[in-house]
Amino acid sequence: SNTAVATVNASGLVTGVSAGTATIIYTVTNSNNCSTAVTRDITVNALPVVGAITGTNTVCINSTTQYSNTTSGGVWSSSNTSVATVNSSGLVTGVSAGTATITYMVTNSNNCSTAVTRDITVNPLPTATISYGSTPYCASGTATVTQTGTVNGSYSSTIRQLQTLPLMLYLQQLQRRAQRPHSVLVEVWY
Repeated sequence: SNTAVATVNASGLVTGVSAGTATIIYTVTNSNNCSTAVTRDITVNALPVVGAITGTNTVCINSTTQYSNTTSGGVWSSSNTSVATVNSSGLVTGVSAGTATITYMVTNSNNCSTAVTRDITVNPLPTATISYGSTPYCASGTATVTQTGTVNGSYSSTIRQLQTLPLMLYLQQLQRRAQRPHSVLVEVWY
């Protein structure tokens, strides 16, 4: 009776269009051209109104970013947990490089649901290695570093004196401008 609220096809499948009430009419006509109609009212409940997901759309592997939504009571999920996971609070963790869709679904008291989504791209970590060859180095000597992988990093070092061994350990730390520092432990004998 009101296709702006609900429609029905020839098989009797009713589709809700907007919130409100409509009357579904089923009419049978026999061979004598006599008709009988039966009716049933249907109420179409409103969908919950859900705001957009907010938060950054990129994250690095092993890093997190917080997603949020102004509508409470929803459930978070990820389309690809091998790329990114999301917990019940909307905290997204990058697992491997790729793209995943984060969904926030709200279901109201009438069991009607609305889902909003946001794509997130998980970026790979930079790869870098450094090496100093295989020869032990003397305290007054120098070592030439060989660097492979991502460039434009910076070097720093710390010295730790071990009490039980007659050697000093130099920790060379290659700090990448991306997200993570990479470390190589170098033994120096003297």
